[in-house]
Amino acid sequence: MERLSTLGNAFRYLAWLQIEPRARREALVNMEGHLAQALAKAAAPNPRYFPL
Repeated sequence: MERLSTLGNAFRYLAWLQIEPRARREALVNMEGHLAQALAKAAAPNPRYFPL
C-alpha cells in the first residue's frame, strides 16, 4: 500500500513539473490509478494481520 501511495504522490509532483497539458494529464491519470489501487488495498482485509 505504501509503495502505491508513494508512486501516486510521485506522479502528482511530476504533473506539477509538466508544461504540456497532455503530459500533465497523463501524470494525473497515473496518479489517480496508483492512489485508487492503494486505497483499495488499504480497504481490503489482510489475512496475515490478526488484531489482539
